[in-house]
Amino acid sequence: MMRGPVLASARYMMFLFLIVIAFGWVAPVSLDTQAASQNNQSFQVSPNRLDFGNVPVNTISQPKSFTITNGNKNNLSVSVELKSNCTGLRTSPTKTTIPAGGSAAIQVTLERIQIPGSFHCTITVLTNDFFSNQKSGNNNSPFPTVEIEANITSPKLVISKFTVQRTGGIKSNNSGQKKQDVLLTQNGNTLTADFGELDIFEKVTLQIELRNAGNAPMDLRISGSLNQDFTCTGFTNKITLAPSQTTQIQCNILSIRGGQLKGTINIDQINAPTSLTRRFDIQIKGLGNMILVQPSNAFLTFNVRVFSLGGASSMADDSSILTSALTGSASQSITFTNQGQGGDLAIANVELKIENVEHQGSSKKSGGKSSVSSSATSTKAKLFRFVNGTDQMTFSLDPRGSQRVTVLYIPQEPGLDQGVIHVTVSQQSPSGSSKKSSKGKQVQEFFINLRGIATPSTQTQSNQSPLAISRSGLGQTGDDWTFFAQGQGLEALRAEVFTLDGERIYDSGFVPQETLHWRPRTQGSDPLANGIYFYLLTVRGQDGRTISTEIRKFALLR
Repeated sequence: MMRGPVLASARYMMFLFLIVIAFGWVAPVSLDTQAASQNNQSFQVSPNRLDFGNVPVNTISQPKSFTITNGNKNNLSVSVELKSNCTGLRTSPTKTTIPAGGSAAIQVTLERIQIPGSFHCTITVLTNDFFSNQKSGNNNSPFPTVEIEANITSPKLVISKFTVQRTGGIKSNNSGQKKQDVLLTQNGNTLTADFGELDIFEKVTLQIELRNAGNAPMDLRISGSLNQDFTCTGFTNKITLAPSQTTQIQCNILSIRGGQLKGTINIDQINAPTSLTRRFDIQIKGLGNMILVQPSNAFLTFNVRVFSLGGASSMADDSSILTSALTGSASQSITFTNQGQGGDLAIANVELKIENVEHQGSSKKSGGKSSVSSSATSTKAKLFRFVNGTDQMTFSLDPRGSQRVTVLYIPQEPGLDQGVIHVTVSQQSPSGSSKKSSKGKQVQEFFINLRGIATPSTQTQSNQSPLAISRSGLGQTGDDWTFFAQGQGLEALRAEVFTLDGERIYDSGFVPQETLHWRPRTQGSDPLANGIYFYLLTVRGQDGRTISTEIRKFALLR
């Protein structure tokens, strides 16, 4: 009967024991929690903000540090963890153990941050403390943090403006359209500006504006590889551009030599890390047209020995010879060359006209001596003429092309004759123009001086051998042509053949016979082209006197 009360008493005692044990555990936990809370309050981070100021992009900053102090009684293991987007931030050490009452310095470095502008990052300090880890799950109780701030700077070189102005010239291309546009192409850091074909006297002004579009200063070096077709300003060994500051380069392009235009402007960023350095190469190209006909001045002198009797002239009876009161003539040749370069717009139209011919005196007897009249008398006679028999001729010259022109001097009386060849050079109209053959813009004008000296023979008519041409001409037998001259006192015969443009293509020289055989061939031994040509025959007498026939035409047909 005693077992029931005993069992109940035992159960009661067990219940009390469990309560005691339970209260015994609760009380220490509560005390330790308060202590831990007090200990955590002595855990400090200083400073809690690091400002790196300006840091160039893609570089390594100078290190900065913050200190963690452990005010706890027990050792505390501390780890440093990067929170949020902190790419480019490095801490040293990343973990450390700090004894009670001790501290540790954490070094922070920014490394090669690629994006310019404001940089912000938070470093969170985590501990191995149980209650701190409990707190970590509570957003209202963050771990100690250090805020990292910096301004990531970077210069940025850009071409902010590229303008072109074309002045002068006819501004037409081969299609007859205005050619104001410039073709711009870019390949990497190389910008190519192609101006196409520049007209004669056309000037292109190229303006380039460079700007620092970054947030840090930059140093530039601006240079060029140019020739005499380019005149540029703005080149410098060093110029510093602050953020948003600009600098100008201006180049004037005027075709001086003609031909291919080639120039390069080099823009280099200096005193910057290699990865930040930027370079622009601006290549300028096009076709410059220029016309330059040479010689732009010359002096042709003709010396002729003529027969005269007592100041009077003898007229030849044969109508086939020149109607000159004297016997004798001379010729001189001059070669015009277009030394310009370019395309269709560099073709030169050349006009020649013999002008201002004057006879400055004639031989007269004065007291048994010869004298020259001091009064200059103007004459309309063609004392100087081209081989086509006129005082005018025109021709075209391609770039680097040439044309040989022969001028004849046929005096009317002894003395000094003077004149000029008025040379006018104009640009051929563009091939796209509706007036292709029309005269273009005049680009040159100059004069070739002519001077003819007609010296009377010292012999008298009584002791001179008669010299006259009674019959002369040109005949054809198969592929051969025969020049002939018959008359009185003939010792040698000379034949000259000219093109319609006045170019001499054959000269036999004086040959001691009355007939000359000629097979029409070029200097390269190719058959001469069919067409109209001129020929001139000159005979020489035993005393050295010469007589020339008139300039005659003939047709070469096969």
